[in-house]
Amino acid sequence: MKKPGFNQTAYRIIKLMQWMSCQPLSQEQINECFLADPMIQRSVSQDTIGLYMNTLRAVGCQVERPKPSNNYCYTLSYHPFSYCLDEETLQFLFQLVQYVDDTMGCRDMLHRQQFVWRVIEGSANTNRKALKQQFLDRLRIRNLDQLQTIVAELESHCHLPCVLEVAYQSPNKSRVVRDVLPEKLMCWNDTIYLKCYMLDYDGCVMLRVDRIDEVRVVDHAQAQQLLVELRQKQSQQEEVWVRFINCYASDLNMLDYLDVADVTVDPTDEAHCLVKFCTSNLFFLKQALLESGYRFQVIYPDGFRQEMRTFLVETQARYAG
Repeated sequence: MKKPGFNQTAYRIIKLMQWMSCQPLSQEQINECFLADPMIQRSVSQDTIGLYMNTLRAVGCQVERPKPSNNYCYTLSYHPFSYCLDEETLQFLFQLVQYVDDTMGCRDMLHRQQFVWRVIEGSANTNRKALKQQFLDRLRIRNLDQLQTIVAELESHCHLPCVLEVAYQSPNKSRVVRDVLPEKLMCWNDTIYLKCYMLDYDGCVMLRVDRIDEVRVVDHAQAQQLLVELRQKQSQQEEVWVRFINCYASDLNMLDYLDVADVTVDPTDEAHCLVKFCTSNLFFLKQALLESGYRFQVIYPDGFRQEMRTFLVETQARYAG
């Protein structure tokens, strides 16, 4: 029996409907999509596109022809393959996004977020706008497209030493501009961070990428030497002892991004553990502890414990006011 082959025409028509469900497309944009798709990688004529549109109309789609009022784009106003998302399905999708595999990179995380966004956008729910905002709130980001753009730009700069001027929204909602040396992008707790050296801080920090508004290269010439000097300053490590409360050692996913010398489980209560961090950057450790969401108590050193206490008191006062 002959095996069924891959129908290129059917595939192109299905992809065309998928793309037009997101936005109207001109003939040029349609061919750009065709060329970018690894299963197509070719452009087609205007007559062929017209035949594809007629096929969509034949199966019940409403496709508006290009004209001045729609910027000469084919517009899909309706298709009969709609679906509605109920609360159970929505919660499943949100949980799918929040589940992070240890090996997942930033690109994988963005693809997963974009997939769920398109599922919501393509649904027949009348409250799509509210659902999309709910999705963004769950991710703690403002704009998914902007996040993808910033991630792509930062990825290109992390491979070559350079000084970047980064504008971002600080936790107290003020706009801050800093010069940084980017090192790498990291995924942690469903959030993408830029690990970088902040020049005016003289140390390594983690910036949430979704809070970054603008990125601009300001220097290439001195970047390599600056990076060497900053890494040398970071070579001396300091011990910090932290006691985690109601948290099993196996649950401490933050340990993947910090140098951990020892983890001791309380013999009287396995849900309490004592962790000795060996770090060259107390700012990084403070940031990691606060972002972890775990209850903890800094045991040693006294200076770091007081710094944490002061920061928490000031943060509470700022948000209370």
